[in-house]
Amino acid sequence: MPDDTEHARGQHSSPRARVNEIGVCELCMAEKRPDFESLELVCSIDTLSICVDERPESLIRGVSENKRNNSETISLKINPNTYVGYDIHSYNEYLEVMRKILQEMEIEKFWYTRVDFRFDSYTSSYEETEKLNRALIMCYWFKHPSRNLYETKHGWTRERMSYCLKDNTAELESYNKAFQEPSGTVLSRFEVRTKSKTRTLDTFPLDSRPRAYIKTWQKELKDCATLLDSMVQAQNDVLMDEYRRGTAKHLYSSPMDFARHNVDYIFTARQLDDLFAQMGVKNPTTARYNFVKRYSNGETLFFKQKDLIAYSKHLAKKMGAFLVAND
Repeated sequence: MPDDTEHARGQHSSPRARVNEIGVCELCMAEKRPDFESLELVCSIDTLSICVDERPESLIRGVSENKRNNSETISLKINPNTYVGYDIHSYNEYLEVMRKILQEMEIEKFWYTRVDFRFDSYTSSYEETEKLNRALIMCYWFKHPSRNLYETKHGWTRERMSYCLKDNTAELESYNKAFQEPSGTVLSRFEVRTKSKTRTLDTFPLDSRPRAYIKTWQKELKDCATLLDSMVQAQNDVLMDEYRRGTAKHLYSSPMDFARHNVDYIFTARQLDDLFAQMGVKNPTTARYNFVKRYSNGETLFFKQKDLIAYSKHLAKKMGAFLVAND
């Protein structure tokens, strides 16, 4: 079985003692804590769906009818941002715009069936945020297994476009907004979506439901982040199955080569150490150092569970900011 430690032998026996030419620990560079304070995200409501008992006489700007089979109610998809012609970043303004839409369409009674919350970045690319979002989505799947967990790549360029989970009550998706809308200003987007098939009995659903959904997501994202260490252990079982299949078909030349091809699913340094150990590498920590030296290119390859928890709190903070933002 390949060792993948030969390049670590020599003057510096300890990976943590090895520094690069500018004096920065290479291992630390690839495992540095993500800087959430510089990660500028704006949370708001993207689109929503409501159900009404009667079909409106006409549809207006930003409103379309959802196709539903075998349903006596009418489902409408509403984009309040399209209605006003700009992005709404205040919950109070969202309520004002929705009241205008409902009044214009003469809708008095309705209930929410879906609300999509978005986290937009105007400064960070999809590649900069994708791995954190992927980890959070996979932790959600680990907690709530679903058949619909998938990744989308461009069929020609192989460029990654999105990573998405869908189930009956929720959706989470991270996608390359710059690829989707090249002329737009948003570079990357992470969405969490609440879905409901049950008719609610709220007296004032317009305000109360989205607020309740936000509180639920704030807790859910934090709870999911605490599962990272358990999730990556389970993911290593999947990776080992792929390693055995791939090596039998001569797809991977070594454990190092396998890790390089599957780095998108390796989130923590300990996960890679454990994976190398399972693949028979004699010194997993040294092999990890070699991997970082060869393939990190100054990028953060790994983070820790506490980092993902901090990221989830950052998202929760942005949701709270949306609720209290001034118009």
